[in-house]
Amino acid sequence: MHRYATTARFWPANSATRPRRGASGWQREQDCCSCVLRVGTCTLAWSVAAIPEAGILQTGFRRATGEGTAAYAAQFPQLARTQHFRKLRLPGTVQVSSLGIGTYLGPATEAADETYAAALQAALAGGINLIDTAINYRGQRSERMIGRVLAVSPLPREQVFVCTKAGFVPEGMSLPAGLIRPGDLVAGCHSMSPVFLAHQLQSSLDNLGLEAVDVFYLHNPETQQAELSREEFY
Repeated sequence: MHRYATTARFWPANSATRPRRGASGWQREQDCCSCVLRVGTCTLAWSVAAIPEAGILQTGFRRATGEGTAAYAAQFPQLARTQHFRKLRLPGTVQVSSLGIGTYLGPATEAADETYAAALQAALAGGINLIDTAINYRGQRSERMIGRVLAVSPLPREQVFVCTKAGFVPEGMSLPAGLIRPGDLVAGCHSMSPVFLAHQLQSSLDNLGLEAVDVFYLHNPETQQAELSREEFY
């Protein structure tokens, strides 16, 4: 059984920097499946490959690992005895804390950023290595706050499990022309088109200052059922 990772990047269709199949930074054809999709004014390129246990993917992206999260859990023997850390049912036996820290509520202000940052630093120092966020939380400020904290944290990337989501259009976010086509937007705020999600994933990685996230969720996909039939949705 293999665990797979999908890595994606978004570029304007006329971008001179868009990588081509086999270019540096992408898997070679014999190692993975690579594709490029052009939709309207934008381009989506992605690759899918089996993930080895090592913390560096074949593409060079760092992530949470079994070895790294075990080292984190070992720093808290008093919590380990209470089964606070749980092994995910994934190859590599990644261990995450049974409590995570979320970043949803609060105003989009610097004061809230500082409060969140202090809470996240305390959580990481106290035995919580599971971080949950979304690109639309507090208008991207939650992801950016997490990025600032992780950038100065003494913890290696391999010890922290980071999750984010996409689907809702972040408030105040300027989107490239043509990114959301007619019919892609539901309830005036939600899209699950592949190109939109790829753009949001790249934006999240930029906000977080990470090369990869450990879990990427579709944010409340049932929102689509307000306007789509069951057949269209599934």
